[in-house]
Amino acid sequence: MKKIILICLIVFPVLTMSQWVQMSNGMGSRSIRALTVGCNNLFAAADSTGVYLSADNGASWLQTSLNNDYVYSLAANEDYLIAGTWHGVYLSANNGANWTKDSLDLKCICLAIGGDNFFAGSELHGLYISANRGSSWTASPLYFQTVEALALTGDYIFAGARYYRNSFGLYVSTNNGANWTVTLKNQWVISLTVSGNLVFAGTQESGKVYLPGLTYSSMDTGNGVYLSADMGTSWTQTSLNNRNILTLAANGNSVFAGTDTSGLFVSNSSGTSWIQKNEGLGDETINVLSILGKYIFAGTKKGVYRRQLSELIVN
Repeated sequence: MKKIILICLIVFPVLTMSQWVQMSNGMGSRSIRALTVGCNNLFAAADSTGVYLSADNGASWLQTSLNNDYVYSLAANEDYLIAGTWHGVYLSANNGANWTKDSLDLKCICLAIGGDNFFAGSELHGLYISANRGSSWTASPLYFQTVEALALTGDYIFAGARYYRNSFGLYVSTNNGANWTVTLKNQWVISLTVSGNLVFAGTQESGKVYLPGLTYSSMDTGNGVYLSADMGTSWTQTSLNNRNILTLAANGNSVFAGTDTSGLFVSNSSGTSWIQKNEGLGDETINVLSILGKYIFAGTKKGVYRRQLSELIVN
């Protein structure tokens, strides 16, 4: 009689934890100041080495020809990429292969594009507007301010600005920057994003006296994220109310907040509640966030990190 021996294999599933992954091939662990998306490409501004391009969702990076200036800000649409630097604004019409410096010779901290209009927030010289794609610039009435955050939606322009020493607030214009109304007074607004009819403003601690050229490497606790449901007329402080919010991004009802030394917070309830999502990232300082396709990217002091949106969004 033959014996039948049964061998049972117990298969244990391999579990992989969802987390942030550093994407530094071709760029290294450089400090990232700005990120933007244009023509399905991702662009990053890395410390003093200029602008890098990734055409494969951050898997690899190529340095563009703007490679010898400190780039503070980036903005892009389907036709143009613009970079704000210590020495003014540069324009590229071919994904960074070539750049042209325009006539705005100011330290440009933030940028935005709306149609053919370019908006540039400067240090101590307010907001400048170009109606001809950077060929010439006009100073808006928002002058003698340092403009650190911009957001556009419909006819609205939102600008986070501060006066030389201790006057802070969010400024709103509905006529392309000809006139401004100040709101969210006494809050140092350094990041903005819009989701539908909701506007989110990220703040930082404003008790310190500003000194030109001073860089804050470690900040005190800020007042977190504020929310407006009426295009900036009134504001409500959200439950994320004790952090410096350096950057904001939105995707549907989900809002992402990058903080100073506390990593990323996510709200899947339009800002009602927040959870911290730092797996693989730690309590890293996030300078900037950007979304491309199914991924969210975080620019940190140690390079670019990537994570799938589906790991953060709860429907």
